[in-house]
Amino acid sequence: MHLSEAKKKSMIEKWMENRKTPVICPGCNEVIREDEDLKGVEYVKTKRKTEIFFHRECYRKVWRQENRQNDEVIEDWADEKEQELKNI
Repeated sequence: MHLSEAKKKSMIEKWMENRKTPVICPGCNEVIREDEDLKGVEYVKTKRKTEIFFHRECYRKVWRQENRQNDEVIEDWADEKEQELKNI
């Protein structure tokens, strides 16, 4: 979802007001303030309504590609083990 800087600022202010905690980037663990340049800040709302603010450069730290590759390796391994059990 693309948001204007004004909308991001408003959402960060509401977050801090409602939760009484600062907005923290999960990639670098730094506080994201409403008075900083928000051009490099992204916002995601998940299917479970989790709201995440993060720095654009921290994208790979938040959603790691290698985790998805590991999931595929585990699925392949499980399929191989299932086939081995069927052959016994």
